[in-house]
Amino acid sequence: MQDKPRIALFVDSYFPMVDGVVNVVDNYAKLLGKEFDVMVFAPKSRNKGYVDNVPYKLQRCKAVKIFFLEYDMAMPGLDSSFKKALKEFKPDIVHLHSPFGVGKLAITYGKKHHVPIVATFHSQFKRDFYRATKSKALSAIMLKTVMSVFKKADVVWTLNDFCVNLVREYGYKGRVEIVPNGTNFVIDKDTEYYKKIAEENFGIKYKQNNLLFIGRLVEEKGVFEIVNALSELNKKNFPFNMIFLGDGTDRKKLEKALEEKGVKENTLITGRILDQEIIKSIIVCSDLFVFPSIYDNSPLVKIEAAAGEVPSICLKNSGAGSSTTDGVNGYLIEKYDELADKIIEALSDRQKLSEIGKNAKEQIYVTWDQIIDIAIEKYKKLIDEFKANNGKRKKTKKSRKLSKKQRG
Repeated sequence: MQDKPRIALFVDSYFPMVDGVVNVVDNYAKLLGKEFDVMVFAPKSRNKGYVDNVPYKLQRCKAVKIFFLEYDMAMPGLDSSFKKALKEFKPDIVHLHSPFGVGKLAITYGKKHHVPIVATFHSQFKRDFYRATKSKALSAIMLKTVMSVFKKADVVWTLNDFCVNLVREYGYKGRVEIVPNGTNFVIDKDTEYYKKIAEENFGIKYKQNNLLFIGRLVEEKGVFEIVNALSELNKKNFPFNMIFLGDGTDRKKLEKALEEKGVKENTLITGRILDQEIIKSIIVCSDLFVFPSIYDNSPLVKIEAAAGEVPSICLKNSGAGSSTTDGVNGYLIEKYDELADKIIEALSDRQKLSEIGKNAKEQIYVTWDQIIDIAIEKYKKLIDEFKANNGKRKKTKKSRKLSKKQRG
């Protein structure tokens, strides 16, 4: 029996830290096992009491604690056992999900051992760096460093057309392919089951012009723009119930804004909810998912809402709105001050709203099983390309000129 090809996944933060990238790598590692021998390479947790419990190979490296950040700095180059584990695993393909210490090691290994390198572009790095430093100059330097890592990959995967444009804007000119994120979120009970849970836990009634937001309660997610829209709905005597499912650093500021705008009575802030059945029940009972975020590239919560046939309202030309066609599988607005009118438009035509919700489930909802099947085919194709080229990388026009010059 022929051995499975080996794939190494690299990431610069991992459990017990949980974010979008960690969830992506975890799902890849779990599901790729049907076709690949998988190993994840990640930094150690700062939580000394944490014990890994995952159904795949996982190798941790040393990391330096950065006190003012929730993330640590991985130091794979100083960890001989980490490098030894990678050498002994001998991957046929490497896939980095972050362009920092562990991700850079993936590049080094792939180049040295002539195996294909995939890099997934997950984040709006320029925005992230500026938010952290408040300096355009420092952000530009950091972005240039990050992009130098992506430029060494054989192919960059990213999530949608918005992210393709973003990676091009950041200066990457190489091969780009779209591989979106999926979900394990399945609404598999009847409506009455979910209606009962929503009402018992939060008094939420089924489809009563219920507007839903799921995510961190922070300014960049557009939560204060939602408050302004709710105020406009109030002025127009349009009935609504707003549900904010989540928590965040701007929660108190949000609560104050709701009170000042006179819409607090029509609004529920649930706080963070981990129980998936409760989350599903709130989605099923909602009419619209309101998500005017400028931060998210490919929000999982939008896919989860689509699972319950709840269409989204997003900003046009944003990452969150990338998979939406206005009036077909969701709703788009050009600017924030259109949000209230778009909500009224959507809720005033219930038959069309229902059709758009069904289209959202058919066109936007996608499972991790479906995504992994796509990824597997792409991995195999890349490995075959390398074998056909005897492990040699295709040279760019620039590198061919340099080679010719060096030959005299």
